[in-house]
Amino acid sequence: MSEELHPTIAGETVTIRRIRMSDVDMERDFIRRLSPETKHFRFLGGVSELTPTSLKRLCNVDGNHTRRSLRRCAAPIRNWRSE
Repeated sequence: MSEELHPTIAGETVTIRRIRMSDVDMERDFIRRLSPETKHFRFLGGVSELTPTSLKRLCNVDGNHTRRSLRRCAAPIRNWRSE
């Protein structure tokens, strides 16, 4: 999967691509901003922050056994829901 552009209902364009090792800092910041409840359900426990090893494991995908996508947009999307 290379980068794919997708329009949203609100009219913004979102880029979807495979996550890369260069995304570790962005992924760490994303996880820091999650609510405690979301972290509990996403990581099956009370995680406040992931270790550097865990972050690298999340961002180091081989495409065959592990797949993970990243969604990016130029500006925050209002009223966004995960499907």
